[in-house]
Amino acid sequence: MLGCSLLLGLPASLSAQIGPVDAFITMNGSAVGTPLTPLVLSAGTIGFTGGKWNYGTCGNSAGLTVGPHHISLPGSVTVGGAIYPAGYSTQSIAYDNGHNFSSVIANIPGNFTAVTTAGFITLGPPDSGFSGNVLDLVRIDNARGHAAVMQLKNGNGNGLGTGYVIRLHSDGRGIIIGNNITVTPGATYWYCLKADFAVGLSYLNLYDIRGNLVGSGTLPVVVGSYVQKIYYGNEEVSRSPGHTTYFEDTLIDYTHAAFPLGHGTGGGPSSLP
Repeated sequence: MLGCSLLLGLPASLSAQIGPVDAFITMNGSAVGTPLTPLVLSAGTIGFTGGKWNYGTCGNSAGLTVGPHHISLPGSVTVGGAIYPAGYSTQSIAYDNGHNFSSVIANIPGNFTAVTTAGFITLGPPDSGFSGNVLDLVRIDNARGHAAVMQLKNGNGNGLGTGYVIRLHSDGRGIIIGNNITVTPGATYWYCLKADFAVGLSYLNLYDIRGNLVGSGTLPVVVGSYVQKIYYGNEEVSRSPGHTTYFEDTLIDYTHAAFPLGHGTGGGPSSLP
């Protein structure tokens, strides 16, 4: 519910143009281990003119720090006319999975009705079997609080028997869940999440590190209002002490809301379930 593989490089065939985008979150400029604050996040973000960083629903970013570099940018990115080449070295956002309901928020400037965010994510939580629960890893909200979420379920908890999966989640027709995409604990994926509150749809594509499409989904979202914010962290209940999730090479595009955004062999939005 909505609530309060590591690799140093990629094959040359994946070194394509990504973007242009409005924000490129490098997390460079602060030492690894530095707790995330709006100032640290602003220093670690290229572009994002007029945007602001803040803390999550519960008012804190507990367990969120500047993380080390794990995986290189898979293609060149253009931000504000400047080009950052494929392989550009970044640090990461590290999320200590011993915490829950903790995140950082990118507050989107202007009155854009659609946004896409994409990047690498390395999944920290182990498969907890029947003790598993849900983690809202990336969440897009509009100004009325309606959302589209990339959600991880780390096991068969709650009697759902879905295994270790990522899926799209929204409140577009009541609380609804999209296709289950089987993933591997500790593996790194490129995700691409879009919410369009003008047409009333959200989209998720998930790729492996070589750009192969692992799975996708499309769900309705509530029509109306504009994009307000994007959460990174975990806006749900599940905790896994001793494990860390990493967000790296994170991109935000609200000017064009391109989808898919980044590398991969998959096409555009899939059909509604």
